[in-house]
Amino acid sequence: VNTIYGPTLELADHLERFGIEHTVLADPAGDVAEHIRANTALIYVESPGTMLMKVVDLPGLAALARERGIRTVMDNTWSTPLFQKPLAAGVDLVVHSLTKYIGGHSDVLGGAVIGTRQMIDELFHRGHQLFGAVMSALEASL
Repeated sequence: VNTIYGPTLELADHLERFGIEHTVLADPAGDVAEHIRANTALIYVESPGTMLMKVVDLPGLAALARERGIRTVMDNTWSTPLFQKPLAAGVDLVVHSLTKYIGGHSDVLGGAVIGTRQMIDELFHRGHQLFGAVMSALEASL
């Protein structure tokens, strides 16, 4: 939902090769409910959205998803945790690019995934071996 970072959409397109479908709703004010299918498992949102900086009603979107048993993931890179707290709005998982505002000086390459202990533990045990470990201590200190 919203204008999403280009490489994220490229990944979504690539996942279609494995039977994972997606629908793009570039208008954050659009009716998300009418686009939910029986097999919808995740709603991914960026707010404010890349380039146009449109803002999404996060509590409303999270409530809609929760009512239907759908998980929500949000890219909070533009706002950072300083200006927006998606978990408090009901979003399940939040991702941040640490390379941009959080790193502050573009000398680290990294990201962070924030959620409940249960969700993070599940991601760690299922994804750590497949997608890599953690950044080095030097990069983390920067």
